[in-house]
Amino acid sequence: MSTILFYVSFSRRSRDTETLMVAFKRQGHNVLFLNQQKNEQLHTLLRSHGISVHSFSTGSKGWLKHVINVVHLSFFCWNNNVDFVYSHLEPASFIGVLAQKFIRAKVYVCRHHGDLYSFMNRDKDLSYKITYRFASNIIVVSESTKK
Repeated sequence: MSTILFYVSFSRRSRDTETLMVAFKRQGHNVLFLNQQKNEQLHTLLRSHGISVHSFSTGSKGWLKHVINVVHLSFFCWNNNVDFVYSHLEPASFIGVLAQKFIRAKVYVCRHHGDLYSFMNRDKDLSYKITYRFASNIIVVSESTKK
């Protein structure tokens, strides 16, 4: 079976992601959870299903923060023999895309929004452009978002 890392930036619960993690665990996969934030409610729930829970937050800001996160994610994947990284939400997806060249795991970026980022003018952010220009694998949750 595979080792699957769910790499996220959640401050709240996410039922769809929780359901996926538990389903993969029940199928016999080794499921790991790495959050860029502390979230005790979600962490406790995942631990109750036998999912290994980790969090890592750097006090740095700007590009240094991103570099530290890429290095941490890369070492985490190598040390845990991760086969697949499922990144969820923009901050984690950006780091996942930057790290994909340094790890053997396949990185999957999950994209939920369609026009929301363009309405907020966030689609012009450099991190956003890099994420969706260089992501090797993108999971899109709806047909309208895919278009």
